[in-house]
Amino acid sequence: MLMNIKMALDALRDNKLRSFLTMLSIIIGVAAVIIVLGVGRGLDHQVSTEFKDQIYQGRSQIIFNKGKNEFEIPEYTTSKIANISRMSGVAAVEVSSQRNFKASYGNKIESELGVASIKESKTFDATNKIKQGRFFTDEELGERSNKVLLYEGTAQRLFQEENPIGKRIEIKGKFVEVIGVYGSVYPTGGRMLPSYIPYHSWENITGTKANDALTIIPINRDMVLEVGQQVADYLNETNFLEGRYAVLDLSDQLEQVDNQLGGIIRLVSTAAALSILVGGIGVMNIMYVSVLERKGEIGLRKAIGAKEKQIIFQFMVESIILTLLGGIIGSIIGITGSILLAISMGITNMILIDVIIYLFVAVVIVGLVAGLAPSIKAAGLEPVETLKDL
Repeated sequence: MLMNIKMALDALRDNKLRSFLTMLSIIIGVAAVIIVLGVGRGLDHQVSTEFKDQIYQGRSQIIFNKGKNEFEIPEYTTSKIANISRMSGVAAVEVSSQRNFKASYGNKIESELGVASIKESKTFDATNKIKQGRFFTDEELGERSNKVLLYEGTAQRLFQEENPIGKRIEIKGKFVEVIGVYGSVYPTGGRMLPSYIPYHSWENITGTKANDALTIIPINRDMVLEVGQQVADYLNETNFLEGRYAVLDLSDQLEQVDNQLGGIIRLVSTAAALSILVGGIGVMNIMYVSVLERKGEIGLRKAIGAKEKQIIFQFMVESIILTLLGGIIGSIIGITGSILLAISMGITNMILIDVIIYLFVAVVIVGLVAGLAPSIKAAGLEPVETLKDL
């Protein structure tokens, strides 16, 4: 057996470049799977952790489903908010606004600019990152200030290559200064996120009330749906509009994000795994070439007494070593790349040993399958015919 392994290594060493090119698909496939799963799992873990700990926190949003009148907008009066705050199980009530307005800069017009009010940086920091400029100061959040924090997609549309910081855009006839540009730290799927203005500036800038969105924070986070439904029921009982109130559990959004990330990870991992299979076809092809090139050697070995199973074993070992070396090199590249990429993204790398074990089992199986037919062909050669090639 050791002799067969030595002969297999000698054969690969004699054709270094060909052996490396044959292993290339295996190397790429293994490295890609490790990088995608390591970084993907780390990103999924960070999304789940930050969403639960910093955004979700056992809170729910009250949404308003419009009736036949599309222009109905709910307004949460001071008395209603006070009554909700006194309800059993309610720890706090947050009011805000988010609507679409026409905005312009020079001759560029954004017909559907999503604008949201914001009171504090806590929920913003959990999922977003400042790309240019800065966030609102505490003073700006606490008083009326005509400032706006643009979403990067909106900034690109309005300003293109121009630096937006310090420039003024017009929203509903009011000029507001751009203090920063932000982007989401997670994939948005092409969805445009809102631009932000301070809560206390909402009415001054937009001319509408700043309390048409409601978030409920219960005392016990395990009671989020029950407390949210209690608030929705109260609002429906005192509702004079055609629309109806309902509770939106933010854990549904977490599940959607998990599903989207999981789908992306599975898709890319499958594509990378197919590269390993393509590599197996390359190994099979090169083993056939090797059999043809070494017909004389095969004939000589059979002439001095080598059995068919010994010939089969030798070429099978060569095929497995070829894929196994590709797996080892791919694993080293994949682990290194995954760690470096995770560091650059600021997330925890989550390479699991089970993934590497499965990959090694996979490349060994690929090596077995790829080497089987060429090995049988080599063992079936007639010594008299093959010795002519010596």
